[in-house]
Amino acid sequence: MNYTIERITNYTPALVQPISQMLEELTGRISDSCEEYLQKVVADNNTELFILYCDNKVAGMVTLAYYPALSGAKAWIEDVVVL
Repeated sequence: MNYTIERITNYTPALVQPISQMLEELTGRISDSCEEYLQKVVADNNTELFILYCDNKVAGMVTLAYYPALSGAKAWIEDVVVL
């Protein structure tokens, strides 16, 4: 098995379907706004999306959000899914 992790920097329609499936796995419900949120996440300077590929197929994802705090810069991990 060959694993790679890619930081997504541009909106790609091909990711909508696999991300929708992973969000359904994560939340237990179907999201009808995945495409809209995917566009927002990749366009946001304080958020990064990483996709895990296994043998060139989407196998997982994680969202990393950055924010300032009085104690310094912070990061928060969200939307962790590994299939």
